[in-house]
Amino acid sequence: MTWAEGVALMRSWCWHNLRDQSGVKWEPYSTGERIANAWLFALREGRSGQLPADLVSAFAEMAHVLGGRLEYNGASPVSNHVVNNARALLCAAAVCDNHSYAEVAVAILDDALPVLVRDGFLAEGSSHYHCLFTRWLLDITAVARSAHLDRLVEHLEPVALSLLRRCRFFAVKDPGTGRATMALFGDVSPDCSPEWLMRVLAEYARHLPAAAEAGAGEMPVDWKRCDRDGLTVIARTERRPPFENQGHRHGDVGGFVLYQHGWPIFVDVGRLSYRTGAGAALDAYGASALAHNTIIVDRLEPTVPASLSRMPFAYRNYALDSRIEESAERTTLAITHNGFNRSADRHLMHTRRISLGAGACVIEDQLAGSTSHSVETRLHLAPGATATPISGRPAAFNLTWPGGARAGLLTYSSNGTDSAGPAITIRAGHADPGEPAGWYFPKYGESVPASTLIIRDRATGRVASTCVLTFGDR
Repeated sequence: MTWAEGVALMRSWCWHNLRDQSGVKWEPYSTGERIANAWLFALREGRSGQLPADLVSAFAEMAHVLGGRLEYNGASPVSNHVVNNARALLCAAAVCDNHSYAEVAVAILDDALPVLVRDGFLAEGSSHYHCLFTRWLLDITAVARSAHLDRLVEHLEPVALSLLRRCRFFAVKDPGTGRATMALFGDVSPDCSPEWLMRVLAEYARHLPAAAEAGAGEMPVDWKRCDRDGLTVIARTERRPPFENQGHRHGDVGGFVLYQHGWPIFVDVGRLSYRTGAGAALDAYGASALAHNTIIVDRLEPTVPASLSRMPFAYRNYALDSRIEESAERTTLAITHNGFNRSADRHLMHTRRISLGAGACVIEDQLAGSTSHSVETRLHLAPGATATPISGRPAAFNLTWPGGARAGLLTYSSNGTDSAGPAITIRAGHADPGEPAGWYFPKYGESVPASTLIIRDRATGRVASTCVLTFGDR
């Protein structure tokens, strides 16, 4: 798009919408995006400070409206939206040469960043939103630098660079092509695709030499990552009770994703959209534990679902410990938590051990309890992968991926007490509102059928199960 075409497009929008300040188009998030995109477009074209006077006046009006509708949520902790509000107001300060907008933006950032950033990550449980939030902070730093707000640059740049380095934590590279993909956890924003966002962040990184000075940093509290023998596992280990504001996290504590040589094996399903209520069963499914590589005990998710966030703190509270163990043969991630103690078995503890080594991934789950429990294990295969039961071998499956480039043998064993053994089903594209399964949501509003392996078992006392995935032709 040329400069003249961009100016014409902005004028067209203002002509049709500036007088009627109602509806979605004037919601604060949408208004902020318009202001920020105008400044970024001008900067890209080398025309910052050269917007026509009528558009400067229009953006001043938008900034005034946004300033009266900042997205604070009452007594709840702040959300990422207020930082995008600040980004827009700082852009408006540059476009309109009005320092008062910048003062409000700085006040918002001072208030919000200590709450939203934890261990260098956006504390809302989503890898995509972490990367989007990082892009916002980099934009803000660029605006501040162009406006010669040196003290703001000095304050924000270390935070933005730390966030940018942390984006590498979610990047999984294919050694053959060198192409990196983003491991997705939690919600995926409708603002942009993961692929586009990674390109934007890569472009920023190329112009910020300091971004290459260090790796992804120390292992964070809320996430763990292990890489060994071409296998990568990233897991959710959030040990703090979820905020009153659920952010963009899912019911994925103890859940994980698995890659082999950069190729997705077990995936986080994602979330179709933010719709709720009648007709939105598939949307709610994506945020639940059912859509993650984890276990369900006595029909309880590992932690209290977001829909029950108003339950008493004692009910929502849980303790979690995670650690990585290294040996000559394998790397093991161990996660222990008491999130299931909401059941009648009040002292129930769950330990999950994920081991990588010798071309295999071993997933061991143990429940230390005193009564009988039903346990449902879910494993979500990447789109295009298939799981075929092996005749004569109970609880064994041949796994294949598109193009025949990868194959694996998956086996399940346990100390289950049902004489018939575990009940195992494979579902793909199952849209029954009562129990959706077999889906993958690669971006907001997009659904792709994919295979989900559902294993239902029962045992008493100390429950133990093991899934072994061995790669190679079998």
